[in-house]
Amino acid sequence: MDGRFETFLTAKNDLIDNAAYQLACAIAAKEADPGEKALEWDMSYIGEIIDAAEQILKGHGLRHCYPFYEGGDRTPCYRGKDCAAADCPLKSNFDISTAQRGQEITAEQYESYLSVLPPISLNGGQDCWAGFQLGEPYCHERDTRTGQFRPTYATFTNRGNRCFYQGINFAGEVDSRPYMENYPKAGEVLE
Repeated sequence: MDGRFETFLTAKNDLIDNAAYQLACAIAAKEADPGEKALEWDMSYIGEIIDAAEQILKGHGLRHCYPFYEGGDRTPCYRGKDCAAADCPLKSNFDISTAQRGQEITAEQYESYLSVLPPISLNGGQDCWAGFQLGEPYCHERDTRTGQFRPTYATFTNRGNRCFYQGINFAGEVDSRPYMENYPKAGEVLE
């Protein structure tokens, strides 16, 4: 088990749970200065307050982090596919070979990859992704639309002030998965 994550999870979740409880007490109190035990501690309503607050933050595009274990194997959230915090203090540096399609990355990581090689530009239009692809091919894949092998590229996009890694795609495309004979999975490098 990841001791660093367990310490972070315990401290952060205690902070969040206590804040949600204090909010509930403040709202439920009859007076401006609620007593120490205005409500009984009950995670059923505390959890609902936390979930609602997280959805509100997410809906406004604001940073949120409520750490958890993912799946039956209890993967720490920062190592899983559902982590929403690009700047999580527990994440190691972004690595294309292990990254997940749609993974949010920091603006610094985005800018760092943008300056590696001359990029292939992705021009975003109305409600489209803007971004770039690394100028050097990642691998070559058969395009099922043409039957020809074509180079593929690591793809990065942004929308507003949020940046994302979009996987490996053909030039100028953000999602080539349906047209690739053998789409590379995270951690898999095809020759």
